[in-house]
Amino acid sequence: MTNLSKILTTKVKKQFNDDIEKKVNGIRDMQKVAKEVTLTEFIEQYSSKFDYITLGSLWYSVNQSEIDRDFAEELNISYGGTDPE
Repeated sequence: MTNLSKILTTKVKKQFNDDIEKKVNGIRDMQKVAKEVTLTEFIEQYSSKFDYITLGSLWYSVNQSEIDRDFAEELNISYGGTDPE
């Protein structure tokens, strides 16, 4: 391998790693937003970049414990899935 090809390989790897880091940081930013808004607001904000299934899955993964707790209260069962006997 020549010096030039080593330099190019190193440059491509760095560019690839930078791209991955940028995407990961973007997802982390979206997770922070998902904690603060409703599912509808989240989808409205990001629907131009992602499909509804992806957005719904991300929002639910961030808010799952809260949704489960609210659902349990609505069904009048204790959080954790047991009956309140």
